[in-house]
Amino acid sequence: MKKILFILLLFSCCIAAHAQPDSTTTTDSAVLYLTGTFKKYNPQKAFQLFTQRANAGESKAMNALGMHYAKGLGVDSNFTLAKYWFLQAAGNGYHKAWVNAGMLYKTHSTDSAGYAVAVQYFITAVQLQEPSAFFALGYMYTKAWVVHKAIHRLYNILKLAIAQAVQHVCILQVYVLNTVMV
Repeated sequence: MKKILFILLLFSCCIAAHAQPDSTTTTDSAVLYLTGTFKKYNPQKAFQLFTQRANAGESKAMNALGMHYAKGLGVDSNFTLAKYWFLQAAGNGYHKAWVNAGMLYKTHSTDSAGYAVAVQYFITAVQLQEPSAFFALGYMYTKAWVVHKAIHRLYNILKLAIAQAVQHVCILQVYVLNTVMV
């Protein structure tokens, strides 16, 4: 009886260990280099590791490369390459990349055409129910970048976010009540 229990326990431990993600993956190592957690801070090394994974088709790594180029982490800042990698990640199903592409345009735009592109990326992310997109799109509407004080659009974003139980909606509601509705 003890042997059977021991074998069952051993078997369940093996299954549990197999179900756990491998913490030594290339992407995880890249994050550790980037954050300085357990490894020396080295954005160049993180960039190399993310590049390997992105070239292998990993969408989260593609998004990370977009962030490297957008912020100049380990490489020179490059709007075109940041946009390229964000859109590659988004096209491969990493929905947060749509928000990052929108933020890239919001940050680097000086005219309404650039803001309109940012809004379109945020709208795409909202349609895909990416939580952070609700706040980003609502913020763009409150600032009237692209549209005139589009309260009805903002209201619809809030309604949709509430229906989806999005955490960011509370922050947006407070912001709207304190700035737009005054």
